[in-house]
Amino acid sequence: MIDTKETIIHKFNTELGNDLRGLNKIYEFHQYLNTQKNEIQKSLSMASSEAPSKVKAVIENVEKIDIEFQQLQKAFIEFKENIQETMQENDKSLEMQKIINVITYLNKSLLYLNFIKYIENISDEIQVSLTNGDDELTISLYVDLTNISCQLRSSTCHYLQNYVKETLYFWHNLIKDKLSKEYNDILKGLKWPFCGNNASSLHISVPEILMKFKILTEYLFHLQLPEETAKPVVTSVLLTDFTPVSLPISLLVRPLRQRFIYHFTGSKLTNRQDKPEWFFTQILTWIKDHVQWIQKNVQPAANSIGLNHIDMKVEFMRALIQLAVEKLHSELSIVQYDDALFAHLVDEALGFERELRETLFYPSTQPATVFVLTQAHIFVKWINMEKKYATEKMDAILSSNTAWEKLLTSDVDDMKVTECADAFLTLLSTISDRYKHLPQPGHRWFAMQSSKEVVSLSVTPTGYSMFQELATQLNLLHNTLALPLFEQAWKNLASQFDQFLLEEVVLVNHFNMGGAEQLQYDIFRNLFPLFGLYINKPESYFPLIKEACILLNIMLGSAILLVEALNDDDEIIANEILADIGVYKMSPELALKVIGTRTDITYV
Repeated sequence: MIDTKETIIHKFNTELGNDLRGLNKIYEFHQYLNTQKNEIQKSLSMASSEAPSKVKAVIENVEKIDIEFQQLQKAFIEFKENIQETMQENDKSLEMQKIINVITYLNKSLLYLNFIKYIENISDEIQVSLTNGDDELTISLYVDLTNISCQLRSSTCHYLQNYVKETLYFWHNLIKDKLSKEYNDILKGLKWPFCGNNASSLHISVPEILMKFKILTEYLFHLQLPEETAKPVVTSVLLTDFTPVSLPISLLVRPLRQRFIYHFTGSKLTNRQDKPEWFFTQILTWIKDHVQWIQKNVQPAANSIGLNHIDMKVEFMRALIQLAVEKLHSELSIVQYDDALFAHLVDEALGFERELRETLFYPSTQPATVFVLTQAHIFVKWINMEKKYATEKMDAILSSNTAWEKLLTSDVDDMKVTECADAFLTLLSTISDRYKHLPQPGHRWFAMQSSKEVVSLSVTPTGYSMFQELATQLNLLHNTLALPLFEQAWKNLASQFDQFLLEEVVLVNHFNMGGAEQLQYDIFRNLFPLFGLYINKPESYFPLIKEACILLNIMLGSAILLVEALNDDDEIIANEILADIGVYKMSPELALKVIGTRTDITYV
């Protein structure tokens, strides 16, 4: 009640204010209150008449909602029961799946064990057949084992793969030893190889022994390991191009290899460095004496088991040529410091290659002796000698007293060919014939250099003896000193020789364009290959002369700009500019001195 009274007083004070002159507003306020009173009374009278109908509507709405709620509750209970039933069924399915997984695992394990048992059974049968001497059954079982190994290549069972491979290797070695012994006995019966006292046996063969030979050859072809598992043993980088030959060919070549090693290694009288034609001729003779017999008796055995794509004659030739390649490689490392022996060995190697390709029709895709000759250090030596001898030959041709006289021929010569022209064409033809069997076009092009290169880019005559002596002394040190001492010796020699070339050759002379090119040729094509025999990247041990060649051979415009940049006071920038052109060791002052030896540049 008090709150109501205070509210009314506050309302009057708000409307009338503190000014007594505003009392005339009381009439308006009185009218406002009467209006509110009438509206309240009116709303109360309406509520009293409409209340029953509104209450009834609310009750009906509540009853409707109650019915819907009961229906939803019933549906919820049914849905809950369905979910519980489904979950129970899923639990049963999960339990069943676990059981199925266990059964699957056990089944796979059983299959795995059965497979291993199968491999063991094959191994047992192979052992029995080996003991009983049944070669046919042994090979048949081995082929089955090989096929299984091939089928397992795509399998993810790596342990099983390794087990089968190891089993295959085990029986391969045992069977190979047994059949190889039998094969060698048969070869003795055939008096293989057909050379020396056995040469007459080439056309006289006992049919029974020859039949056994063919059957055993088929067995040996079957004994080959799968291509992907075979790991050929390569004793030299040069032999990587030699595809391993089949097992029968390997056994046929073995006695010839033994004879070759006996006659052409060690201190035998037939092993002479000045007679390389002896071992080349021996290889050619063996090939000529045996290839027809190989084609007649070994190729049919290969064809009978589906190896028609393999030419047994080519395989036999490749196996023998490999002997010549190994021998040539070992000889070159010895005779490369003797020009006469080196030239003779190269001539015989080229003649051997020509005989193989043109007479014996050895395929051009197969490797032979020129692969040895095209090694970098050997090839450079070879080309330099070719140019030297060709130049001497041209000088002899042109200096002949009858050089410009016409050839004396019985026919009428309208072309009037002179003696020197004919000799020069013969020389060119000879050079072309020597290089036409080189495998890479780049080598053939390099061998046939232009006249400008022949004239200007050959070793400096005054420097030839120096390089020759250097090569001889390095070889002597290499053969005399222990390897650690030799490495220390040649490194000290390289450092001192590098300093000597800079101070006594570059800085005390002046170079025009041709002289700079000649110096670079002598260093890069003669000096570096000499040390390249003993170390990779020999140029890294001659930084001063290498950088001097760079400065002497850069373009004139670049050289002028470089001089201007090096004359600046900023040493850091000067070093960066030198590094951009490959000069790291020299200081800017030394670089200016080197550039100052160029005849096409003048600076203060």
